[in-house]
Amino acid sequence: MKNYLGFGILALAVIYVMRKKSLVTNAKFSLQNVVLNWKKKEVYIRLGILNPTNGEITINSILGSLFFNNNEVAVVNSFSRLLIGANATTTLNLTMKPTLYGIFESLKNILTKDLAKSYKVKFVGTANANGLNIPLEFYLG
Repeated sequence: MKNYLGFGILALAVIYVMRKKSLVTNAKFSLQNVVLNWKKKEVYIRLGILNPTNGEITINSILGSLFFNNNEVAVVNSFSRLLIGANATTTLNLTMKPTLYGIFESLKNILTKDLAKSYKVKFVGTANANGLNIPLEFYLG
């Protein structure tokens, strides 16, 4: 009898973890917009989040860096909770803190090279959703 009870508890635990993981791995993230506000010395990014599952997803935190032509120009660490309902989409606006060295290097590259034709903006980070970390990597340009 103890074997059946132990096996049943183990099976329920495995099912719980697998369902939780499938909720999170099915979530889709996208980088929608990047805006630099010179007056406030801030960088704003907009992330789109799609939850195509039948369960809710809670985003607990997002940490990451924004790169312009491989120079880190801003960092973000947001610990605001965001609840995304089942089969829903939402946008998340994040305020990033610029790194002066990265901005200086990017401006130097723009002035010394013809980057008007070729530039690459990349966001690399991690989102904590339902207690699981999801790696994020997006490109613009």
